[in-house]
Amino acid sequence: MKILILGGSYFFGRIFAWQACSRHDLAVLNRGTYTLKNQRVKQLILDRHDTGRIRELPSEEYDAVVDFGSSFGCRNLAGGRKL
Repeated sequence: MKILILGGSYFFGRIFAWQACSRHDLAVLNRGTYTLKNQRVKQLILDRHDTGRIRELPSEEYDAVVDFGSSFGCRNLAGGRKL
């Protein structure tokens, strides 16, 4: 399963990423404050609220999106753009 994790570099998100990376293809989108330092996890560094930069991300399809961020969820993520 291909999973996009939002804010997955600290607290519960970090634990989830470390556990899931052995069974799933993971990408973590965060601000880069904490790195995962895990070869099996692709880290995408940017702020989810920066809609201009989000549009620069390569187009990807994910089976699931899990949000561990402590802000307002993914309401601004890509402005409805399919990732």
